[in-house]
Amino acid sequence: MRAGAVHFSVHRITLSDLEVSPKLEQVWEQLCGFLDGELVVAHNAEFDLAVLRSAAGLNNLILPSFRSLCTLKLARLAYPDLEHHGLSDMCEHLGVALAHHDYLEDARGCAELAVRALPLVHDSQLDLYGTNLTSSSSFEKEVRKHGYDEAKKAKDFDRSLLRPDFEGRDNSHPFYKAKVVFTGDLVSMDRQEAASRVQQLGADINQSISKLTKFVIVGASPGPSKMAKVAALKAAGADINVLEEDEFRAMLDSSPTHDRS
Repeated sequence: MRAGAVHFSVHRITLSDLEVSPKLEQVWEQLCGFLDGELVVAHNAEFDLAVLRSAAGLNNLILPSFRSLCTLKLARLAYPDLEHHGLSDMCEHLGVALAHHDYLEDARGCAELAVRALPLVHDSQLDLYGTNLTSSSSFEKEVRKHGYDEAKKAKDFDRSLLRPDFEGRDNSHPFYKAKVVFTGDLVSMDRQEAASRVQQLGADINQSISKLTKFVIVGASPGPSKMAKVAALKAAGADINVLEEDEFRAMLDSSPTHDRS
């Protein structure tokens, strides 16, 4: 199974779709009309905003002024007892029909989640006068709350996983001999488990991003410098695939060795 096939199965966007699509600078003025002075709501907004800022910088475009709200952080505040807070998980919990990864469906589901979750969150938990309303719910806050060592442990993995093991692996899987980098906090599993799973599929796990990186697996609150480097390398022609957590889980589940018990 090729990586491109996985992306198509998730987003249903083909290379021919991209070839006929306008370039960013051609739609920037129209996009700014939607953003300027508004509240921008997105699920795992730090990822989307980091990509938007990087794309604007690479194309010498001026980013408009707007405020933001992350419904992933909002969902964690409003529904702390739920195990998973992904967009599809939250829509299922709320009974909201969602054809996930259709851009209009995701926008509608994200808006519905915001409308339902906001009344459950006290004003003191939001920065209502800042540019990022959910800035108070961040990894840095978790570090202060639970201690640096505990928070760092959740993001680290056994150093032995940095040594690739190709023997006996499925050489048809997209992760086979692919350089993989993690950034941000995964919700459905800790980084140790995630790294172990991709190593078992023959991945070469790295800690830094280069032009040879094949997959960047992105959780909540990804590293801005890593995302900026991804955007710069992709603009220079690097074949880097950015996988959000649900896409990553789909690729893991596609493996014939995946334990479904």
